[in-house]
Amino acid sequence: MTEFSKALAPDSQELGKELLEESITSLTTEMEIPYQFDWLIGVNLFKEDQGTSVQELAIERYSEMTELLANSLGFQLDIPNNWYENYLASEATVYQALSALRAQRLTNEELFYYQRMQYLRYIPHLKQEVTANRSLVNVTDTLLNGFLKLESPYGSSFVTILPIAKIPVIFNDFYLGELVQRFNFPVELRIKAEFMNKNSLKGRMGRSNTRYRNIMNEAESTDTVQQDEIILGSMSLKDLMKKVGGKEEIIEYGAYLIISASSLSQLRRRRQVVLSYFEDMHVEISEASHDTPYLFQSLLYSQPLQNKTRTWVHYVTPRGFAELMPFTNTSSGNRIGGHIGG
Repeated sequence: MTEFSKALAPDSQELGKELLEESITSLTTEMEIPYQFDWLIGVNLFKEDQGTSVQELAIERYSEMTELLANSLGFQLDIPNNWYENYLASEATVYQALSALRAQRLTNEELFYYQRMQYLRYIPHLKQEVTANRSLVNVTDTLLNGFLKLESPYGSSFVTILPIAKIPVIFNDFYLGELVQRFNFPVELRIKAEFMNKNSLKGRMGRSNTRYRNIMNEAESTDTVQQDEIILGSMSLKDLMKKVGGKEEIIEYGAYLIISASSLSQLRRRRQVVLSYFEDMHVEISEASHDTPYLFQSLLYSQPLQNKTRTWVHYVTPRGFAELMPFTNTSSGNRIGGHIGG
């Protein structure tokens, strides 16, 4: 609305601003905090070797070992101003791979704001005010309390994190990226994903295959009905083993729903709505109440999959990962101008 007001004709300024402010008031009354969905992609980059001779490469390796040793002893080396030059080639490769999604690089200001937003969930603020002082210490200028209450200079809010614990073996049409946009309150979807090491995966598949075989043999020997879940699980595991044998890549990922509210009672109502919605789809959501503070830290941007987040991981092929429909957008119209409803 602010951007649109700049385009108002000089003879319509007063009436135009009055109508825009009325729209803001009605939207705020209905939604409390108007919001929009954005997709952010973070990729861990690999450091490129800059040396062109054996001697230069040896110096680089020595510098890396020195840095690791210093960190292990509790020391921290000064970071040179041109540190990013070692990652430019990797960044260009990733940016080219994401060009099909029409991805855009974040500016320094946008990067700071999105990092800061993790600590300002559902707290009213002005973006210009938040980014006015982009000091690193200001990113985490928020107190985290208990179940998780965020307290910042701009206000306070309540947050809960719900990991997706179990999904149907056949999850066609489980368009998670679109489903989270159907609620009438903001539900943030955070996904942490890595391509798996095939050797470690083969060991897990072997143990799982043995477990399935023992369960099915026991059911046959006792002449009891085998559960559909066990049969489908065994079939999907054998299909996965076939794909791994065919050199297909496997993705290990965790998906987490982040719900925010202005009060604890509102948070509980919203959480129950989300739990009931996915229960009807036969998707198991873990409440993970005691793990929320740890999940909050583990799900920050740039954090890899960790022991805590790996508690709720799933394994899919890239084709299966695409079934989650990431990067979808259910909104229409422009982001600047009059609201056309939804």
